[in-house]
Amino acid sequence: MAEKPWLIVTFRRTGGSTLTSLLTAMSNYQTIIDEAFNRQRMFGHITLEFLETRDLSTLDASVTNALMDTPNLKHCIDTVPFEVTSAVVAEANRRGYHIIVLTRRNEAHRLASLFLAQATETWSPRDAAKTYPNIMSGEITPQPIDLKLVKRRIKNDKKKNRLLRSMLDERQIEYQQIWFEDLYADESAIGHTVRDIAQNLNVDRSSKALSFPRGGDATNQRSQDIGPYVENYDAMLTLLNKHFAQKESEQAYVSCTR
Repeated sequence: MAEKPWLIVTFRRTGGSTLTSLLTAMSNYQTIIDEAFNRQRMFGHITLEFLETRDLSTLDASVTNALMDTPNLKHCIDTVPFEVTSAVVAEANRRGYHIIVLTRRNEAHRLASLFLAQATETWSPRDAAKTYPNIMSGEITPQPIDLKLVKRRIKNDKKKNRLLRSMLDERQIEYQQIWFEDLYADESAIGHTVRDIAQNLNVDRSSKALSFPRGGDATNQRSQDIGPYVENYDAMLTLLNKHFAQKESEQAYVSCTR
């Protein structure tokens, strides 16, 4: 069977960059690094044009052209209008991509990591090693966390996740669900998942040297260590924990009454 290109559909701070690196190493397709449809990236002009015109037919045609050579992609749905995500997923499915949905069970942890990354402008362990000491010494002052934006992000991400699931179900698009917590539990978990993906991609594993990061979660830059140096960090945690604890309680109640 022919090898398939892949599309990772995810949110920021979900370990998508590490998974992209691992899958790129074993794929014969070109990989476009980072999120190609973000406004400042390779296909950002497609997103900008849609934001200006809201023309769905033009959007579909532009996405079709962008995926003509079937590049591997990581796509963060929280950075673009959902219509762009819908067009990308639909076109990838039409072209026979293996679609991976990578999400986190613990949204509070993900959003805390996201807002700390934005406040400190630090997005990777390598950047953290350089920036965090300067923040702790007082040489750099992070931006305060805007609690109004936290509330808005909770609402928007929840909506986009719901829209994604509905679209996949309504169009009967097959996909592989991967949870951040399972993928990065330890080195063996990463290896098992990547080998499973390789099978779904029809990759000849005997001809590929699959290597995996050491030390468990390769995406961990220990953002929580810098939290006390960021204004409104504790208030953000309280807000996130209260919101998601309430949601878990509501879900448990619904389950008990069914």
